[in-house]
Amino acid sequence: MKKYYVMVRFEIQKHDFETLYSLIRIFFEQEVSVYPGFISSRILTNENHTIVINEAAWESKEKFDAFVHEIVSTSETSKKI
Repeated sequence: MKKYYVMVRFEIQKHDFETLYSLIRIFFEQEVSVYPGFISSRILTNENHTIVINEAAWESKEKFDAFVHEIVSTSETSKKI
């Protein structure tokens, strides 16, 4: 199965790590995971918690693009991230 991977990198202050981590988890649990074409995601960070990378796998670029068009621009959680 061919997959489409998306990586989003954040550079943050250490004190913002918990907030960002929680927002990403909520967004993926409540909005992303139920969207057609979503496969999986994981959150990576450096040991200082100043860089956060969210990696997500999708069935195709088209399904990811549809998600961005329909959800990302209207999601309150996405706007907070």
